[in-house]
Amino acid sequence: MQATREIRPSKKATIAGAAILTSLALSASAALADDLSGSYIGLSIASTSSTAYDISYGDEGDGAFDMNGARLGLVLGRNWQTNNVVYGGELEIGFGNASGTDNAYMLPLNEKTSLSLRLRAGLQLDKILPFVSMGYTATALDASHDPSGFEVASASVSGLSYGIGAEYQVSDTGSVRFMVEKINYSDDEFGFFDGSDVHEISYETTSISLGFIQRF
Repeated sequence: MQATREIRPSKKATIAGAAILTSLALSASAALADDLSGSYIGLSIASTSSTAYDISYGDEGDGAFDMNGARLGLVLGRNWQTNNVVYGGELEIGFGNASGTDNAYMLPLNEKTSLSLRLRAGLQLDKILPFVSMGYTATALDASHDPSGFEVASASVSGLSYGIGAEYQVSDTGSVRFMVEKINYSDDEFGFFDGSDVHEISYETTSISLGFIQRF
């Protein structure tokens, strides 16, 4: 009786098959990546947690104090894509309401508008786009020197931002975004009574945001 010969795929056939599958996977990734290229606009709502400190007179009050609130943001940006690597930049205008007091001279300190510029890079995994960001943010603050609001001064703090997040594609042109961001501001000064009473302040913020991005 003739022995049955076991048929095994050759090494060349295995390599060729793997190459074809890899090519198809890269083609699919490239096709999907094209869907995220272009300009976009979006809205975000963030929960913000800030820490402020009156460097000049902090020992006379509660020292460092917390400021919690919310921020509504309008985002405008653009994506570029190479295979499944997504990168680009965006501008965000924010409107915040965080407020806090040191029970001494910041009665209270309030966060107002902000302007953020970010560079982003991510890797598209099917409908999910995890990403990291780095940028620069400027935020307007004002402070009242007494509870009646008689003497108010303003300042603009700015600093580097670092973020991590993810977008989930819910349609051909729309995505839901989640992001955590940390902003380390440089110290700045409030000049009460026409600048005769100067208070130097340190400020930092962590935010958790949820938003919707519409590409066009």
